[in-house]
Amino acid sequence: MTKETDLSWVKSAVDATSKLPPPEVETVRPEVRTGTTIPNLNADREVNRFTTGRLIVDWGYSITKGQESNFMARLATLDAKLRSTIAGPGLIYRGTYAVVISADKGCGDFRTVWELERYGNIEDLIESSGPRELVDFRQLIQDLRDPHCGWTQTVLREFIGPPGNP
Repeated sequence: MTKETDLSWVKSAVDATSKLPPPEVETVRPEVRTGTTIPNLNADREVNRFTTGRLIVDWGYSITKGQESNFMARLATLDAKLRSTIAGPGLIYRGTYAVVISADKGCGDFRTVWELERYGNIEDLIESSGPRELVDFRQLIQDLRDPHCGWTQTVLREFIGPPGNP
């Protein structure tokens, strides 16, 4: 091939690509998928009338294998303090439990249960300040939680009475 033939081939290749349609842009609407569902209980007075009870928060997690005894020993020193310190108003520590039987495989080997008066009390559980016992408990979980297992938080609203019997 000569330089003229090469040049002619390059020109034809450029001409062929210039016949492509211009690129198109399509608007993408972002969608946040957290897996969290929070019903608007104020939107439906009929439903809200029957779900006016306390909130129960359930933390599910696993402890790193081999650290279970350490977790239980440290929890034993904290549990009584949590029960006396985190005893209301608005936020009550109801205990930490080992899972014995569960159909929900992704929620871990331990559950910690809290009772809340209102949704705003959830912030009390996750704020970095607060009662020393709560800060120590969160640190205990953070130190020993198995990073390869999931963490769950379930918020339940107590359902009170059948229709006509609030």
